[in-house]
Amino acid sequence: MMSKGPFSGPKNGSPSISDDRLSSGTSGRQRFNLSRWAIGHPSIARFLFGLIILSGVFGLMNMGQKEDPDFTFRVMVIQALWPGASIEDMQNQVVNKIERKLQETPHLDFVRSYSRAGSTIITLQVKGDTNAQQVADAFYQVRKKGRRHPLRAPVRHRRALLQR
Repeated sequence: MMSKGPFSGPKNGSPSISDDRLSSGTSGRQRFNLSRWAIGHPSIARFLFGLIILSGVFGLMNMGQKEDPDFTFRVMVIQALWPGASIEDMQNQVVNKIERKLQETPHLDFVRSYSRAGSTIITLQVKGDTNAQQVADAFYQVRKKGRRHPLRAPVRHRRALLQR
């Protein structure tokens, strides 16, 4: 007996296994073949395909259109410029006064400042558990304090401020 290939037939009296049962992986039961079913039922397949497309278009049209989510910045940056002032002048006559006023801000987490000759940057951060309305109110209070109590430059630097 001459064999044509490894799956050509039974060897040594072993039972043959059909190709369908080999591909299905279950004993005697075939897997559902969606492609074969769609070819056999073209009108139902087209209907289901159209239904899927229409539901996708409907879902896309009713999806939210917000570009950015609602969020609140809890950090305010204050910059003070004083041309010609030294670092010590900026620290003693500008930063310390501003920081003292900022300590009165409601819901304050921390204040951090960075000074250079002639300029300073002060960062104010509000606590993370503060809601958006309270953050807006705290920032409004800071702006109001800045307008109500403007800093005055000492006499020796007023000329430099007026010239620029």
